[in-house]
Amino acid sequence: MEHQDDPARQDRRSDDRSPGTELFQTLVDRAVKDVLRLGSELPVSCPKPLLDIVEALTERMKLRASDVIDAVERLEAQREVVVISTAVGWSIRLATSDEASRNSATPGPTSESPWPLIREQLDAMRAIADDRYSLEFAEQRQAGNHAS
Repeated sequence: MEHQDDPARQDRRSDDRSPGTELFQTLVDRAVKDVLRLGSELPVSCPKPLLDIVEALTERMKLRASDVIDAVERLEAQREVVVISTAVGWSIRLATSDEASRNSATPGPTSESPWPLIREQLDAMRAIADDRYSLEFAEQRQAGNHAS
């Protein structure tokens, strides 16, 4: 029984990748790439806002936002997408075949990863949205109480 409370053992278990987990991740990765390819008149190489992609997949496929973000991060690590910082936030686009082949021959990016900052910004945005929803719900409930 004591081994179940061993944190090192729990960490090893959480790193195990089951076939079901790998299949799920593959499906989410494919969904992200499909959103980048389809549903727009813009060329494939045109960056699309990361937040729009997260919202589209959480609404359409009922995925968690963190699953979508994890997929985009995986795809960037595999050099299948490019993450771009824009004036209005983070955008992503599919990597061109030239970028994918050129990048596969060179080591990974030397700059610090943007993912901690991206996750922090998205968490802050989610907290603001949650607060706004809570306030609107409270106001609706209060208005409903006064009407009766």
